[in-house]
Order: sequence, then structure tokens, then C-alpha cells
Amino acid sequence: MANEYLTFKNLAIGNTIISLLFGIGFVLMPKQSLEMYDVELTSSGNHIAQLFGAALITIGIIVWFIRDMQPSSTRQGISLGLIVGDSLGTILSIIDIFDDDTDANALQWLNVLLYALLAVGFGYFFYLNYGETSKEAAE
Repeated sequence: MANEYLTFKNLAIGNTIISLLFGIGFVLMPKQSLEMYDVELTSSGNHIAQLFGAALITIGIIVWFIRDMQPSSTRQGISLGLIVGDSLGTILSIIDIFDDDTDANALQWLNVLLYALLAVGFGYFFYLNYGETSKEAAE
């Protein structure tokens, strides 16, 4: 029996919500958003945080529009990009937590959890539908 909640659409909606919430926060309130991580911003850092927010908003919008997409080579390609990005996010977040110069807080562990869940989720659907899209490409 398949789990009715474990769907690509629900994963995409969750990713969209996470990306837009963090993205809007970093674009509109970069200083306050990073204070939650115990990070102080310089004026250059403020601009970089806003660019990061813009990238998160971009990801959120793209994922929103693929939420109903049937398995295809296009969805596989986007999913692979998300797997790579979320895996890197997981690794970099873990490195930051164990960096001697950083005092890790719960929000940093939340980043690890969110990135890891998204990487695993998109990986699950990538491999679940891999054979289906491989046949489509061969035809």
C-alpha cells in the first residue's frame, strides 16, 4: 500500500514553502535573518545574503511549477539539480556546525535536517522514476 502523503507533489510544495520563507526573509530582512544564526553582517555580506535569498525564491518558484509534472527527463534533470544542491547544503551546514569558530545553535541543525530531507526526498523520486524516464528517452 502506497503512502498517499509521500508524493512528489507534496515534496515539491514543502520545498517551495521552505525556499520562499527563507528566501523572502533573506531578501527583505537579511540582517535579522542571519542574527538568528548568530551572524553579524557587513554591508557586503548584506548584499550576498540578499542574493542568496533571491536564489532561494528562484528555486521555490521553479519547484512550484514542476509539482504536477509527470515523470520525465525534464523533471529528472531538475530533481538531480535539487539533489546536488541540497546534498551540498547538508554537507556545508555540517562543516559549519563543527567549525571551531562557530557556536552551533538549533537553527543550524534545522538547516542540516531540511537540506538532508529534501536531498533524500528528491533522490527517492529520482531513482523511483529513473527507469520510466530512461525508457521515454530511448523511444
